[in-house]
Amino acid sequence: MALMKSTHHAIQKEKWQAMIQERTESGLSIKTWCVNNQVSEASYYYWLKTIREDSLVQAGTLAVTRCTEFAELTTKPIETKKRSQGVCAIVHFKGFELEIQNGADPITLETTIQLLKQSC
Repeated sequence: MALMKSTHHAIQKEKWQAMIQERTESGLSIKTWCVNNQVSEASYYYWLKTIREDSLVQAGTLAVTRCTEFAELTTKPIETKKRSQGVCAIVHFKGFELEIQNGADPITLETTIQLLKQSC
């Protein structure tokens, strides 16, 4: 029984590969082509997905498991050097420290300086 199912799938797959190629070469939209050829869009998209998945499995780039799993991802904090080579100035003001990097945006820097002046 499984062999018969597998053979039927292979025959259908070949048929749909030809139909999908025909649609692609026609230049028509999927919707228009399906209407003209009396094919349901759902079937077209089902076989398009099936053929793509089979191709990826054969190429070894996709493992189809038919199940969804979630995995927790954790990140490690990135350690940065406080006074790296890219620092051009450090401003100490009312207990705060402002580190200005080389290449800082001039407009942002000007705005920051104006805000510091206003709070004096």
